Amino acid sequence: MIDFGSESALESKVSCLQDFAGNGWQLLEEADLAPTGTSQYPAAFVCRIGGWPTETAQDCLDTPSYQEGTWVYFKSLAGEWVRSGQGAADPNNRVACGAAEGWVFITPNTPKSEQSPSASVPELTCATK
Repeated sequence: MIDFGSESALESKVSCLQDFAGNGWQLLEEADLAPTGTSQYPAAFVCRIGGWPTETAQDCLDTPSYQEGTWVYFKSLAGEWVRSGQGAADPNNRVACGAAEGWVFITPNTPKSEQSPSASVPELTCATK
């Protein structure tokens, strides 16, 4: 689930990938959301997802601050969105079968009520083989 934030005027995106094995960064790539890192952390810190924010708004040379606007990473836990304690590219951060992940772009103007994904955590099942 990708929520581009209230300042973007972009529609949220929801994708469901089956038989996926990988980390959160790879999940964004597999969903064709083109994550872009920073010059400091090219494949570790998410600076841009699906072209947002624009290159004009954020150059991604260094880690964006909250004042500039930044992506916040969430995982589903017991039907609720919880901020992830691990980075998306962390090799130990495997996407669990039947779990949901979400991203929200927040700025200093983002009200607290909009600082987690706008969509509810979907009910997902995991078929075991």
